[in-house]
Amino acid sequence: MKFLLAAPGSRGDFQPMLALALGLRSAGHEAILAARPLYASDAAAFQVPFVPMGQDVEEFLRGRAGGAPGYLPPGTIEAFLDQECRAQLECLPALAEGVDFVLGAGMAMAVRSAAAAVGAPYLAVVYAPGLFMPRGRTSIFVPPVLLQTVRDFHARRGLPPVEDLLAYAFPPERVLLAADEELLGSLGGVQVWAPPTGALLLEDPRPLEDELEAFLAAGEPPIYIGFGSLAGSEPALNEQLLREVVEAVGCRAVFHAGRNAPARPQVEGPLLRIGHAAHRPLFARVAAVVHHGGAGTFAAAARAGVPQVLVPHAYDQPFWAERAYRLGIAPAPFFARGVKAPQLIASIQQALTDERLRHQARALAAVLTPRDGVGTAVACLTGARMGAPEEKPG
Repeated sequence: MKFLLAAPGSRGDFQPMLALALGLRSAGHEAILAARPLYASDAAAFQVPFVPMGQDVEEFLRGRAGGAPGYLPPGTIEAFLDQECRAQLECLPALAEGVDFVLGAGMAMAVRSAAAAVGAPYLAVVYAPGLFMPRGRTSIFVPPVLLQTVRDFHARRGLPPVEDLLAYAFPPERVLLAADEELLGSLGGVQVWAPPTGALLLEDPRPLEDELEAFLAAGEPPIYIGFGSLAGSEPALNEQLLREVVEAVGCRAVFHAGRNAPARPQVEGPLLRIGHAAHRPLFARVAAVVHHGGAGTFAAAARAGVPQVLVPHAYDQPFWAERAYRLGIAPAPFFARGVKAPQLIASIQQALTDERLRHQARALAAVLTPRDGVGTAVACLTGARMGAPEEKPG
C-alpha cells in the first residue's frame, strides 16, 4: 500500500507522523512525508522520503516583524495560516495521485481538499479530541480567509462547497485518533473511524548528547522544563523566572530553551540549557516534567511514570492539563499567561514530594508503556479498517 502523510505544523505535529511513516515502511508499505522544510533533516535521519511544504514559521515572522521587539503587524498570524493552506493545496494533489490513503495531521485545514481533488481516500490523524468534538470546535477560531481559500479551490476543482472548515477537515468518521484511551477520557458517544490507537511516539535510537548525559549522571535526578514550540511566547514565563523557581525549589533542572537553545547543551549552575532531545530516554531519568501540555509531551511523560506540572498556553493544552490533574498525576494546572513564581514553586515542590502523585504516575505508566500506538495505527490502516470513502472531483 502507498501512503501520503501531510504534517503541517510544529514538531509536535510532525514527529508522530514521522513515527507512523517509519511504522508503515517497516511493515513493507510506501510512505512519503510532507512537512515544513525545518524537519527535512529529521526525515533524512530515518531515511523517510520527504517533501518540503510551506514555510518555517520563524522565517515567516522574521519577514513580517516590525516596530517594538515581539510586535507583529495586525493580520500576521492569519496571513501565515492562509499561506499554509495554500501550500497544502499547491503541493499535495500531485503527491496524492494513486495513493491508498492521504493522512493529514496538525494544521491540516486543506489536506482533505487536496486529497478530494484527485479522489484519494483521506483520514485526519488527530492527537486530541477538540478538532472533531462539536463542543471543542466552538473554542477554535478559524480565520475567515482560510475558509475562503478552501472554497475557491473547491470551486475551481468542481468539488462540493464547504460551509464549516473544521467540520469538513476533521469529521469524526474520518478521524484516526492517535491518543491513549486512558489519557483521553470519555468522548461523549462520538464515534471515530477506529478506536484510539495510542500515542504515536517516535523510537529514536540516537544517543543523548554527551553534555546532557554528563549532567544527568552528576547528581540527583533533575526536573525537566520545556514548553515545546511555544517556549518564549509568554513574556511572564521567561528564563529569569525559571531560574528563580529552580533556585527556590533547590533542585537541578534540564531546560529546553526553544528558539534560544544553544548549539550544544550549556551548564549554568543547577540548570542545563538544551535544544531538542528525545523525550523517552530523557524523561526516564528525571524526577518530574514541567511542560505546556502538548499531546506528545504529555503522553511521553505519562509513560515515564513521573509526576507532571502542566502550564498550558493554548490549543489542546488546557484539555490535557485538566486530564493530568483528574488522573492524579499532576497538581492543579494554571495558564502560562501571567504566571507567577510562587505558583510554579509550589507545584514543583508538590510534584517532587507528594507520594500520591508519584504512585499514580507509576501505576498509569505500567498500563501505557507496553502499548504500541504506531503498530496499532499501522494495523488499522492496512487491515480490516479499510474503507474511508473516496471523493471524486466533479
